[in-house]
Amino acid sequence: MKLQDIRSNIRFLVFGDSTNTDFSDTDIDRSINNWYEKILNWAIQANGDWEINGEIATTDIIAGQRDYTFDSSFIKIKEVYIKSNDGEETVYVKAKKIDVSMINGDPENYHPTYPEYDLSDNQIYIFIPDTDITDVADGIKIYAQSDLVKLINDDDAPNLPELVTSVIYYGAADEYCIAQELYTKSAKLEAKIFGDPQVIDDKGMKDDLMQYFSSRFNNPVIMKGVKRNYI
Repeated sequence: MKLQDIRSNIRFLVFGDSTNTDFSDTDIDRSINNWYEKILNWAIQANGDWEINGEIATTDIIAGQRDYTFDSSFIKIKEVYIKSNDGEETVYVKAKKIDVSMINGDPENYHPTYPEYDLSDNQIYIFIPDTDITDVADGIKIYAQSDLVKLINDDDAPNLPELVTSVIYYGAADEYCIAQELYTKSAKLEAKIFGDPQVIDDKGMKDDLMQYFSSRFNNPVIMKGVKRNYI
């Protein structure tokens, strides 16, 4: 569903008229993106393994360098892989997450048996078996959950399954009703989203959404881990 269609649905819920522009595009888009963000957070709560905005980023390993900056839009690093460089087929080996503060001695002299990494803010620190860190093209591959891209243009569409997009327009319509002190209509919209407290077992759209995301699972990319000579 495109942004222009979501706007129409919101206006219909509020005014009973999808062409009424009392709720301006500027304000309506702000509410839409607020609820888009809420759904992203709910999805992560429901299932940390499923990604709404999954990203795969690669960067070159630079000779002698351990620390690398990754995209600030990444809100969760899922997995990190380090490329082998032994002249045979290209093989990425999954790196283990560690806490650099637990390393005995100088971390610069730490060389584990298999690749490891640590995170700090938007930086990643790699630790590899070989004492010599050499240049490797696309040597680091990061699987991450990135922040959403806001909906701006009429043809933009949320990166969500159609069946949960309706939560966006019910939520945005509720924001307008609260701002305009239309509390009776707001209560009806919130009952639709969160369930009617007066009705037993009526859990609403959010509960359905959470159950949906909790059952979703992304099959991970299979990368065969084998013992190699690294970088």
